[in-house]
Amino acid sequence: MREGCYGSIPTFFTMAKWVVFVEDSDPKQKTKKFLVCNKDNGSYLGVVKWFGSFRQYSFFPESDCVFEKTCMRDIADFMDKLMQERKKV
Repeated sequence: MREGCYGSIPTFFTMAKWVVFVEDSDPKQKTKKFLVCNKDNGSYLGVVKWFGSFRQYSFFPESDCVFEKTCMRDIADFMDKLMQERKKV
């Protein structure tokens, strides 16, 4: 498990009720990647990145992480937003 998400000042982040999405994209890549972090303590919860088999952004949680419905909804809403932005391009 990663130490945390706030190792350096992020260039892009989005806050939800309990989680923060910190951009961790490689500028050479076509798609974006976001670390999903606990809003209170910055602990790493997983990553949202492109999953080619599904042809959409997907959430890859860390093992032993537990999420309640608000967190899952925030993550799903964030992925929907990424897909809407991708379709505009």
